[in-house]
Amino acid sequence: MTTVGAFVSTMLFMLRQRLGDKDKGASLVEYGLLITFIAMVVFAALLILGPQVKSLYTGATSVL
Repeated sequence: MTTVGAFVSTMLFMLRQRLGDKDKGASLVEYGLLITFIAMVVFAALLILGPQVKSLYTGATSVL
């Protein structure tokens, strides 16, 4: 999850830099849509891969 946090942090930094442009509203909407899309992809991936990750950790803890 640290890579996702770094990505979001980078995106927010880029957003802050672009707020000085003359087309503030369009940039803000574009970044908002991009962050929303990324969040939906991460959420879908967690829903799909969640049970597999859980079984992976359960198997690893039972071996230990």
